[in-house]
Amino acid sequence: MIDDTFTAMAREVCAGRPELVTDIAQAGRLTAWEAPDTNETELRDAMAAELRAATRCGARRPGYDQRPAIGRNSIPCVHEHGHEGTHANAFGDRWAL
Repeated sequence: MIDDTFTAMAREVCAGRPELVTDIAQAGRLTAWEAPDTNETELRDAMAAELRAATRCGARRPGYDQRPAIGRNSIPCVHEHGHEGTHANAFGDRWAL
């Protein structure tokens, strides 16, 4: 695929988030380079997964950096970036900042 194809696909995947198009297009290029047999649907899925990861809140429990870097307290919030209310990690643990 040519570079413009990745950018066009990233624009579709990132509808409403134009600031992420460059990063998502790069993720598509990397996926295609690592797995040349990837078809267009799989590539779009990989780009969409990268977008979901890029738009997560990512907040961590207060004090996580003062504890060992393993365990539930170091797992980031999985809500969308800019959400309101409490944070929650993949285990369903909730906290407020």
